[in-house]
Amino acid sequence: GPFAAAVARIGPPGQPPNASLLARNLSFAVTPSPPHLFGQPPPAMSLDGRLTFAPADRQYGPANLSVRLVDEAAARGGAWNASEAQTIAVTIRPVNQEPTLVVPADVYVLKDSGRHVRPLFVESISPGPPNEGYQRVSALVDDASNPELFAAAPALSGNGTLTFEVAPYATGSSTVIVRAEDDGGTGADPDFPGTNSSVRHAFTVEVDAYNY
Repeated sequence: GPFAAAVARIGPPGQPPNASLLARNLSFAVTPSPPHLFGQPPPAMSLDGRLTFAPADRQYGPANLSVRLVDEAAARGGAWNASEAQTIAVTIRPVNQEPTLVVPADVYVLKDSGRHVRPLFVESISPGPPNEGYQRVSALVDDASNPELFAAAPALSGNGTLTFEVAPYATGSSTVIVRAEDDGGTGADPDFPGTNSSVRHAFTVEVDAYNY
């Protein structure tokens, strides 16, 4: 998210900026490198030395901000004058993005139909954006309501295959809650936690009686 901190000042150490300096329409010019690491609004610095910037979405790595103090002095006909550039090193740390999956449909089976296997039932299991492709991700069943409906509760394999076994003589419905989880962790920084779990998705297993 956005960042702000006081990192610079104008004038001699230990003294406030004098009026003649402030009267010269001073401003800081901030140039980021590489620019793709930064979002909008672009990096900026106020006259009190407060630096603000926002990291671009899902971008991280080392960067430099080149800062110059510039004026537009009327005595020089509006020509721009600039101080020597000062460099501020910035490191944008990665934060684990949540994994994703897709649950395509509800499941309908018959009473006393035994064990069921739905290969690749859960689709598009992903650890997150492309830069997290090295992570391992699993599909998990968090909960299944009406557990007496099953002799073996619904479960998911790593590739999204759904398995369950219907209990003898049982009919009814169960709401099954599933999610994806990757091994990227949640990060050590409590101010910028990552997310290793997807949002929870629900589908229904419906066990119908025979048609006589």
